[in-house]
Amino acid sequence: MSNNIKPLEWDYNSKENHVYKVVAVAYVNMPTQGHIKPHIAITDENLDGFNATLWCMNGGVSILGDSICKTAYQAQQKAEQWWIDFVSGFLE
Repeated sequence: MSNNIKPLEWDYNSKENHVYKVVAVAYVNMPTQGHIKPHIAITDENLDGFNATLWCMNGGVSILGDSICKTAYQAQQKAEQWWIDFVSGFLE
């Protein structure tokens, strides 16, 4: 199924504003409510490392669970795999 899923396209110059510094954003096609354009944000959480969060419906949910990545690239890779698994669940 994952062959039919469009890969995430990362924007490294996004104007998205979150509590932590946004390193990259991938906009995703999901239902919208409120003012947030649905997206996955990779954020630099200072000394803790990098996190990936799905933002939609006026709130964010960490897609890495309790884990934090050492690099932004590692967080992007995990976010991409999460997205494939998430969308594949609807296609089965």
